[in-house]
Amino acid sequence: MNVVAYGALMHRPSLEATLRRPARLNRLTIPGWRRVFDAAFPDGLAYLNLRPALSTQIQAAWFNVAEPELRLFADREAGSDLVEVLPGFHAFVWPEARCREFPVLSSYVDICRRGAKALGIDLAQGTTWPATIRNDSANPAYR
Repeated sequence: MNVVAYGALMHRPSLEATLRRPARLNRLTIPGWRRVFDAAFPDGLAYLNLRPALSTQIQAAWFNVAEPELRLFADREAGSDLVEVLPGFHAFVWPEARCREFPVLSSYVDICRRGAKALGIDLAQGTTWPATIRNDSANPAYR
């Protein structure tokens, strides 16, 4: 299965820590979607999510997983659905009912930026930035 990485999963060390194996990331453009920081988690923080947006597109990456490997993402992507965002490409997307505007950790944004930069992806394109970014740079909580 081809899975789209549009946030921290674009950071190869983060993806490979979840997959427990080396992974190849390939770039792609996804029309009709926008990145938003509204995937609410029990820790009171928000993480990147995708929302349909007809006049927008994002640059992202994709990787391939075998069906049994999807269970490795159960905790990390808890509450999301695998949604087909392009024919043959699925992304972890949180339904609107599970989304809230919560603070976002600067360490999380940094991981997303590092992953995007390494792939030559413009993270800003098609991204709605959060209202509140909690600066945890002295003691990064997201690794």
